[in-house]
Amino acid sequence: MTAPRLLGEFSELRASVQRQRIGDGGWDTCRRLTAALNAAVTELASGVVRDGVAVVAVGGYGRGELCLFSDVDVMLLHSGGDLGQMTGAVLYPLWDANLKVGHSVRTVEEAVEVAQTDFDTLTSLLTMRLIVGDGVLVDELETALTRCLKSPLTPELVAREVERRDVDPYPVMSADLKEGRGGLRTFQSVVWERRRAELLGISHDENSEPHAAYGQLLAARNALHAATGRAVDRFHVDVRSSAAQWLGVDVEDLASTVCAALHDGDRLVERRWPELVGQQPGESSWGGRSIFSKIRGRRISRARIEVGPEEPALRLALRLAAVQPAQWRDGPVETYLQRASWHKQPWTQDDRDAFVDLLQSGARGRAAWALLEELGWVANHLPEWEAVRNRPQLAPFHDHPVDVHLWRTVDEIISLSADPTDDRSGIAAEAGSLDQLVLAAFFHDLGKGRGRDHSEVGAEIARETLTRFGFDERLVHLVATVTRHHLLLSETAVRRDLGDPGVIDEIAIAVKDLHTLQVLYLLSIADAVATGSGMLTAWKASLLRTAYSRVAATFHDDPATYQTDVDAAIAAAPGRTPQEVVGHIEAMDPTYLFANTPEEIAWHLDLVAVLDVENAVGQQLAVRDAAHGSTVAVVANDRTGLLGDIATVFAVHGISILGARLFTRADGVAFDLFDVEDDRTHAAIDDDRWDRVRRDLAGSDEDATELRASLEARAAAYGGRAVGGDVSVRTPTATTMRHNVIEVRCGDRIGRLSEIVAALYSEELDISVAKLDTRAGHVLDTFYVTRAGRRIDNSAEILRTVTSIRNALRE
Repeated sequence: MTAPRLLGEFSELRASVQRQRIGDGGWDTCRRLTAALNAAVTELASGVVRDGVAVVAVGGYGRGELCLFSDVDVMLLHSGGDLGQMTGAVLYPLWDANLKVGHSVRTVEEAVEVAQTDFDTLTSLLTMRLIVGDGVLVDELETALTRCLKSPLTPELVAREVERRDVDPYPVMSADLKEGRGGLRTFQSVVWERRRAELLGISHDENSEPHAAYGQLLAARNALHAATGRAVDRFHVDVRSSAAQWLGVDVEDLASTVCAALHDGDRLVERRWPELVGQQPGESSWGGRSIFSKIRGRRISRARIEVGPEEPALRLALRLAAVQPAQWRDGPVETYLQRASWHKQPWTQDDRDAFVDLLQSGARGRAAWALLEELGWVANHLPEWEAVRNRPQLAPFHDHPVDVHLWRTVDEIISLSADPTDDRSGIAAEAGSLDQLVLAAFFHDLGKGRGRDHSEVGAEIARETLTRFGFDERLVHLVATVTRHHLLLSETAVRRDLGDPGVIDEIAIAVKDLHTLQVLYLLSIADAVATGSGMLTAWKASLLRTAYSRVAATFHDDPATYQTDVDAAIAAAPGRTPQEVVGHIEAMDPTYLFANTPEEIAWHLDLVAVLDVENAVGQQLAVRDAAHGSTVAVVANDRTGLLGDIATVFAVHGISILGARLFTRADGVAFDLFDVEDDRTHAAIDDDRWDRVRRDLAGSDEDATELRASLEARAAAYGGRAVGGDVSVRTPTATTMRHNVIEVRCGDRIGRLSEIVAALYSEELDISVAKLDTRAGHVLDTFYVTRAGRRIDNSAEILRTVTSIRNALRE
């Protein structure tokens, strides 16, 4: 049997479009694909279609939104009789062409009956379109559908939009362009409401032209399909570059377009359905929390908004944030705001209070801010905002665009300050006014997108802007200082040796006083949480607390914190004498006490008790559940190559090391602590696999060659290529008196840590401290090393060593 000619042409068109974009990638491309499939279906139905039968496109196909790998939704609408021949003639060839066909065979009465109980069927029929056959049936179905449309669609559409916002409380970079927040389903909701109005004969003032952002999302979706060869709808980091190449744009431009389009989707439905903003309880808009049901301690007002004479725009916006957005549609409110937006009078204290209050007002505050953006107030008073508005962050560990990240950081710093169960709220109370914390959170990344160090630029912007707004000089200096140094505490904690007094002194010199340190510490926590999931692991939080505690001690020289932690460790180990516990702690690096909980220290003492330390015999591996994966302790008498053996054995058994803390006691016992997960499923590791790890680790000295072969085989089986760009190996300017510091930045892959450690060992380097950090497929590891027990001081030797390590890793 000869294959249908037009269906073959459709397949060829789709393959051609996948190779190279035809049209604009969005509406134009979708309509070409739709038209070609229409012709193919018409050809298939010719000769078998009859009166009383219609082939109808529904869903996305009905709307003319056929993307490269969209489902093809077809309904055979009929008035009775046998449709076996029709089904075989139309549907079977579509399946044979490897199309994913969503199909139904219904009478008008059956279609209406299903539509009355199934909302998805109802919405798919709202935009149905006759392809070929009896058009009278389609008219009858449209008329009959009006019975299902007496009740508004709004409640269900709003409920579904709320569900999207529950999944993504904040807009995300790796958004689902079809089902996610602000995505195609959001725009389609408006289409369905408009179509209902048309069928019921209800007048509406809306422009029937599709929103420009709708077409941009269709183009991005087609680009994802082309890049992957399948129906991928999530704007994931791995496919962005290929998608951008298909569209013929820069990846940052594509990401910016997607972020802006999703934002437009959010704003479209928030203006249409004001109840979406700040729902009570548990506001469903950006990161809504019950703490935002108050504005600086005042209950939310339900009063009607009335515009006072010459009322400043900010104070009016603050009052808008305190009421349901449905009341914002008051004509005088927007008219007044639009006029007020273009006046640049000096700010009063009331303006400054209103600005900070608005930042603290949660979902409604952000919606009021968005209205100020639309009306030009933000561009007029804070033009620096435009550079971060909808600005993408392409690094895989960033969950949000820059502006969303800033708002979320504000929320997180308020949240940790208000949580009585979080001991950091005590630090916030000591730091004083919440206003300074909120302003620091809002300004800390405002320097991004300007081609220079965003911390330095951000500090300049903070100083200039807050001075222009008339804030107190001390507050301006504080916010500018923590903006300049907002990465200092977190990067030092993760990458530097906190046992080195020089490192602690560097931070103390930069921040200058305890108050600034407190604000910087709280900002570091909020910034990490707001950056993305997994950025603030338990051990990173402990390192941050260590850095904070040690720097704080330099300002007040109070040993009480150290003694309190020692006493807690003694209390957690009732089976050990105080002398044992204290001796164990004092034999460790100074960071050990701060980086481990009292319970973990007691756990380590139990593990070391079974070792034959004197004869350097024995090894213990124990596992504890953690918030993400597992925490593993390997306790053994230290030896050259131990870390490399651990990394190799873990990699052979599919265990990914997310982070590590390495300590060696004065008597030579190594305590290597790892945060791990399965390198494929990201789940915890089962007990049987840990047993195999123990056996291989015990024999790793003798079986090194066999383990290396097993690792290479596994890497080959699951793909040995690293994610990301080039390998970077460097020695930072800031160093220590005892060690050389080597930083390695590269893409991750199976066995990557084993390769790095092997490269260091090949240069006869001894690893004293390792700070391991893997973020979304990228390695950011820092090693403190010596050669023959001494620091390398010869610059030529350092350069040769670094170059050799880099070349080894590139190979």
